[in-house]
Amino acid sequence: MAMQLEKSRAKLDQELGIKVDMLAWPFGIYDEDLIKSAATAGYIAAFTMVRSPAGPSDNVMALPRYLVTDQDTGKTLGRLLTTDTR
Repeated sequence: MAMQLEKSRAKLDQELGIKVDMLAWPFGIYDEDLIKSAATAGYIAAFTMVRSPAGPSDNVMALPRYLVTDQDTGKTLGRLLTTDTR
């Protein structure tokens, strides 16, 4: 798995012309082995599909996030940005 992560990161670095060092876990699926592989591949942070605010005690390789879509506008987007649900 580390090889896949390294190759895809190198491809993105080349294509985008920037250093890619953050990862969104596909479909939010990850485990400790994947976290270790991602760190080995050079990623410094990764995001899950857990819907909550990130906090200082969260694992930086499994940070929660809010999925924002085109439908999240106005008051809905405002609530996502200002509500602490912890």
